[in-house]
Amino acid sequence: MKPNPWFRMYSDFMFDEKIEFIAFEDQRHYVFILCMKNAGVLDKEYAQPGMLERVVSKRLGLYGEAFESAKKRLIDAGLIDSEFHPVAWDKRQFLSDSSAERVKAYRDRLKKDVKRPCNVTVTVQETDTDTETDTDKTVGFDSFWSAYPKKIAKPNAIKAFKAAKLKTGEIDSILTDIDARKQSDDWTKENGKYIPNPATYLNQRRWEDGETAHTGPLKVNGILAGAI
Repeated sequence: MKPNPWFRMYSDFMFDEKIEFIAFEDQRHYVFILCMKNAGVLDKEYAQPGMLERVVSKRLGLYGEAFESAKKRLIDAGLIDSEFHPVAWDKRQFLSDSSAERVKAYRDRLKKDVKRPCNVTVTVQETDTDTETDTDKTVGFDSFWSAYPKKIAKPNAIKAFKAAKLKTGEIDSILTDIDARKQSDDWTKENGKYIPNPATYLNQRRWEDGETAHTGPLKVNGILAGAI
C-alpha cells in the first residue's frame, strides 16, 4: 500500500517538555524522523545489516560521532527507540487517515448495502433507476464528510451529494482529489481561507478539474500523532 503523503501533528508538540528541553537542531532531527516513519523508510526491510542507520544518517545529514550522539539524545529524551521509531506513533496516527483505508471501508459498506433480505447480491448500476432511494444516493457521504477539511453547512452538502448522482467508484476519485488538494497552496494558504464549502465543491464537481497542482513544501498544521 502506498504511504500516506501526510501525517497527523498536534499543537501540543511545541509545549511538550520532551521537545522544549532538547536543542533546536534535535527538534529538526526529530521531525525528519517523523517524516521518514510516515514514508515507510523506518519499516522497510534492508538487505544489508546497518543499512537503516546509513539511510537515516544520510537523511539527517549527520555522520559518525555526530550521528550517534544525536540518536542517543533523542532516545534519552524518550522520543525514539533504538530503531529510530517515534515513541507512541501508532497511538496518534489512524488507519482512517489513509485514502486507501477510507476507500476500502466505503467498498465494504457498498457490498453490504447491495445485499437484499433474499440473500441475492444485486450488481450496482451506474445509471439512475426509478427505485433509487435517498439512502442509495448518500452511500459514501460519510467518507466524503470525514475527508473534507471544511466542515460547514452539512445539510447543504448532503443535498449536493445526492444531486451529484455519483457513479460506482466515483467516490474514490473524490477522496483522492481531496487528499491532493489538502496539500495544495490554494487550500493551505491563510489557514484554508480559500477552501470552498463542501456543497460548492460537490455542485461544481471540482474533482473533475484535473490533477491538483502541488507547489512548495508540505504544510503540516499542529504536530504529528506519534510525536508525543
